[in-house]
Amino acid sequence: MKKFINNKVYNTETAQLIREYWNGREKDDDFYHLERLYKTENGDMFLYYTGGKYTEYEGHEDIIPLEPCDVCNWLERIARTEAIERYFVDVLGEELAGAIYISAQPLD
Repeated sequence: MKKFINNKVYNTETAQLIREYWNGREKDDDFYHLERLYKTENGDMFLYYTGGKYTEYEGHEDIIPLEPCDVCNWLERIARTEAIERYFVDVLGEELAGAIYISAQPLD
């Protein structure tokens, strides 16, 4: 999918896929849910999403640009803390990235 937003091009074919969340359902399922986080050559990040009619996406697909804090929140929500450390240590600082990693670990 390709979309122009605020004079920038967001293209799932040319951007780097960072992480994906998929709920395991087939595409024709009404509860199908897929989100993919991408990074452009310029370093901009965006989320591609699609879902069945009974998901928050109500059968639609779209692309939305994300700010670094939104990306961190999304990664933390899907428990991908290693990606936070990889892509945001320079933004967050090592101490804060480590704290996010610790807070996202499952409890015994």
